Amino acid sequence: MIPHLPEDLYPIEHPPTKGVANDRCEVMFYAEGYGWYTGHFASPHMPNTTYWTLLPDRPPTNLTSEARCEASFKSWCLGREVTPVGKEFLLPAYKAGWSDRVTNANR
Repeated sequence: MIPHLPEDLYPIEHPPTKGVANDRCEVMFYAEGYGWYTGHFASPHMPNTTYWTLLPDRPPTNLTSEARCEASFKSWCLGREVTPVGKEFLLPAYKAGWSDRVTNANR
C-alpha cells in the first residue's frame, strides 16, 4: 500500500512522462540512501529510486522581451496539441497579450 503522499510527489511505479518534465526533459528523483537528484524523465539512474516530482523550467537569462515572449509561447504550446498552422495564428495574439501585460505592469 502506498502511503499518502503530497500531491506533487509520485511513486516511481508511476513513472514521469515527457509532458510533465521541464524544458530540459528533467524531473527530480529521490533515491533512498542518497536523496534528491535531477535526471532525465525516462531513466532514473540510481538504485533504490522510490519517488519523483516536478522540476521547474530553468529561467531564461539575458533575453529581450520579444525572446521571453516567444519562449513563453513555446512553453505554453507544450502542454497542448497545437498544429504548426495553429501556432502561426496564435503567436500574433499571444504577442499582443504579452505586450499589453508588459505595458500594464509598468504603469
